[in-house]
Amino acid sequence: MISAAIKPKTRNAYESGMRSVMKFLLSATTPLSPDIAFKDPLFWALYIVHMADIGRTPETARHYISGCQTLFAEVGEQIRPLRWPIVRRTLKGFYNKWIPPPKSKKQPITVTLLNRLRDSFNLSIHADRVTWAMACVATYGLMRCGEIAADSLCDSTFLTLADLDFNDEKSIARIFLVSSKSDTKHMGVSIYLATNNSPSCPVAALLSLLTSSRPKSPSSPLFSYDFVKPASRAQFISRFKKKLSLVVNDVKSFSGHSFRRGGAQSLFDAGLEISDIQTLGRWRTDLVARRYFGMTKDRLCEISKLMTTTASSRPLQFESLKPATNTLPVVSTLFGRVRKEFGDTSRF
Repeated sequence: MISAAIKPKTRNAYESGMRSVMKFLLSATTPLSPDIAFKDPLFWALYIVHMADIGRTPETARHYISGCQTLFAEVGEQIRPLRWPIVRRTLKGFYNKWIPPPKSKKQPITVTLLNRLRDSFNLSIHADRVTWAMACVATYGLMRCGEIAADSLCDSTFLTLADLDFNDEKSIARIFLVSSKSDTKHMGVSIYLATNNSPSCPVAALLSLLTSSRPKSPSSPLFSYDFVKPASRAQFISRFKKKLSLVVNDVKSFSGHSFRRGGAQSLFDAGLEISDIQTLGRWRTDLVARRYFGMTKDRLCEISKLMTTTASSRPLQFESLKPATNTLPVVSTLFGRVRKEFGDTSRF
């Protein structure tokens, strides 16, 4: 029961930390016994120095040690290196001396970019149908790459056919996420996608995939390149970037998170309120939501033109320019609009 408290993915991360620590322990000229080394504050301080020497980040060192602490607790050992003064001071020194590499902000895959890519995909080929459907769903659904694709070919968490259904008119698709990063209560989250007349319509992409694929059972992967195993994150990103390279020069500036970022950017460019973008993206605060989009060149030009057409002047109420709040949006308001426009979705 205790081991079940940690999700498999989290456990894998903790075990990676333990493997790193054991590798350091065994690399010593005269290795100490783990029972002795793990209870010695100096050992953990030297491990932090080792992590700095091999080019790891202080955050990685802290996560690895924290993971070891959790694994120790599982077997009844109260070994907590991060509470020991010499370990804390060594880690603080690592943070102070570490120079973070310059961050390159990943570019968004917007709806406009998806529409340009449409002709690069041959939907008579199964692999192209899968990649195209995944890209459209991820962008319009503001989904994380790990939600649309498995982390690896052996990952047990992936979307199945049973997680997808449509309303009677096939105008709205619902994808049910059994687990996601923001779903802390593990109740599951429904992602609604509505049809549109654009080349990148997510509902049309899903229908095309389902009608052209082989018959499957409800437990079969929704997205699969070989009809057996779920499409992995690496497979999806690799295939998509090959298509992306046909229309953009710097493919490296895009990543798996570009879909979620691009969906938020497209909604922002369309004039949707921040609170609605926050709801659709399942962000807890609008402060987090604002990190995912910025001013595009077209939007800046549009705003510049608007500024020149101002006829009258009215005082700006600076009190309204408050920082982002921690209040959650009213979800029922947004989906009330969905029901009004697309009909009753209770059939889902």
